[in-house]
Amino acid sequence: MILSEVAKIINAGPPVDVGTAGLDGVYVSMANYEHLTAIIQLGTTSGAAPTVTVEKSATGSGAGTQIAFRLRESVVAYNATGGDAYYAAMGYKLSTGYGLTTTDNVFAVIELDGIELGGCQYVRVRLSDPGVVNDFGSICYILTEARFPEANQPQAIKV
Repeated sequence: MILSEVAKIINAGPPVDVGTAGLDGVYVSMANYEHLTAIIQLGTTSGAAPTVTVEKSATGSGAGTQIAFRLRESVVAYNATGGDAYYAAMGYKLSTGYGLTTTDNVFAVIELDGIELGGCQYVRVRLSDPGVVNDFGSICYILTEARFPEANQPQAIKV
């Protein structure tokens, strides 16, 4: 299987210092997809990590409505033994958000089915400002289970 041929991969939030203003992932339309996987990568955390939230929206603009979501995270740095292992089983997190680990160079995975949006079309992932500089993060979306698979999937980003 070639992932880029069966999924739409979106740079939802390029690497930035989230310690200056947080990071709002782009809104993406779930109209043509059944499932969204969001991958959050953290670099250095300077001892304070962001809180992650997921928002749904009918219009894909402005503040959305926070929703509960499933998340699993790795809490071992990428280049250490166990760096590819998950810390815990997938679990639901409250709509108020989930504080990520302060371990440097880790990742978290959010899994969301379109049905969980309760009739809204758009969704985004947000990382809060943890209040310290040099706290780097990024967000990548992978949209799968296309409703109408095509060789070139339509744009999903709300622009």
